[in-house]
Amino acid sequence: MRSFRKIVCRIAVLLAFVLIVNKVSRYMYESRTNPLIFVREELKETKGTVDTILLGTSLVAWGLDPAVISEELDAVCFNMGTESQPISGAYFLLKDQIKNNPIKRVFLGVGVTGMVQDNNTLVGRRLAILDRMFSPLVKTEYMLTDGTFRDFEQFFLYPTRVENRLNFQFVERNITYKQSEDFQNKVPPSYARWKYAGMGFKYNEQVYDGSFDAEKLRKNGIWDRDNIEERSVEYITKMAELCKKNDIDFNIVIFPHAYEYAKLQGDLSDMDAYFEEFCQELDVGLFDYNYTAYEGIYDILPDEYYWDRKHLNKDGAAAIARLLCSDYKEKMES
Repeated sequence: MRSFRKIVCRIAVLLAFVLIVNKVSRYMYESRTNPLIFVREELKETKGTVDTILLGTSLVAWGLDPAVISEELDAVCFNMGTESQPISGAYFLLKDQIKNNPIKRVFLGVGVTGMVQDNNTLVGRRLAILDRMFSPLVKTEYMLTDGTFRDFEQFFLYPTRVENRLNFQFVERNITYKQSEDFQNKVPPSYARWKYAGMGFKYNEQVYDGSFDAEKLRKNGIWDRDNIEERSVEYITKMAELCKKNDIDFNIVIFPHAYEYAKLQGDLSDMDAYFEEFCQELDVGLFDYNYTAYEGIYDILPDEYYWDRKHLNKDGAAAIARLLCSDYKEKMES
């Protein structure tokens, strides 16, 4: 019995040590330009109140303003988008949010790239999802489903995420910033290319200059229904089923891209047809803002509303949020 108690005590001491090391190292090394330092705190502050969530890749994370949606729909909306978010990860984020908030509606943003390539191969993208979760059970399920040993290592031992532990100048600047009023007021450093608007949403004020990498487009930016990732379809279906089970209104939003880039993305009218049929089968809402589906979309979202070939800037994020809310209210009234 004494031996058992000793083992339990040693395990408890080890866990406490790991927790302290993680907390201290995260404070020292987590970059002051990473919006997650604000997002995590707001997720805790708003726990139990959020009724609308936005899921998806950087198209959502940078390009859909939750403040506009909250105002237009009389809701409490949180942007849960992350860069290159795997759709399987979006499913587990939704599952976690349902356990912690009275979710009424979900908007999943999709684009060509997210449907024809598997973002789940990127370790950092999975960690961004895990860092936004509350439920230990959902975290464990996600790691056992999609995780690798590297995920476990970096999630439970934050120092393993740090590339240069001896960069003391970086640590000093981090700590100085995190003790400042700007940090307390959620104001990012002046040299960060993004600004934080709250409720998970970061934005960029730059205006698109018309350039893009054609070679990169050819590799992963062309619509082809024969190349759709089966996992993407599987987990969108799971999300729809989970929402039905919990009486949540689930909607898919297809994001537009800057016109000259969008014209090179293949047969987007086929993408429109695919999603129309797919959403009818799932019995979920569809808001398709491809130029091939929504006539006049570039009158609402001209190129100056983008900050690069794919992503909306601050003005674009507000404009598409207003458009989405208007179309959503029309759908609910019909």
